[in-house]
Formats: sequence, structure tokens, C-alpha cells
Amino acid sequence: MDANARIAQWKEEERRAQAERYERIVAAMEALAPERDRWVEEFFERIQTRGWSFHAGMRRRIPRDQIPERPNRPWRVVW
Repeated sequence: MDANARIAQWKEEERRAQAERYERIVAAMEALAPERDRWVEEFFERIQTRGWSFHAGMRRRIPRDQIPERPNRPWRVVW
């Protein structure tokens, strides 16, 4: 087997391995979606009641009308 064939074989093995890892990550992220929705709702509740610290312990509450609505699409996870 010449060098080009070995390189092509290695590239194909790497592509397959990366695709498998990607599919596992996607499945894990999709399984987390209901829990992530709950986390977001809890966060929105917290910033409306307790507020968030924006400077040296000073807190600001976010009114309900400033809370964004959830888009009607799957979560996009950026990492």
C-alpha cells in the first residue's frame, strides 16, 4: 500500500470516528433539552425576583416584559 492510500485510509477512519463522536454529543445534548428548558425558566424566575448583580453588589431585577420568548427551534449549543 502506497503512502497516498494509507493517508486516504487514515482520513476515512478519522472522519468516521469524528462523525461517531459528533452523533454521541448531539444525542446527549438532545437528551438534556427538557432539563435545559427547566434551567432557563429557573434563571428567568431568579432574575425577575432576586435580580442580577451588575456592579459591586448592586442588583437589578428584570421585568417580565424584558424576558425574551423562547424561539420555536431546537437549542443551539455553541462551544
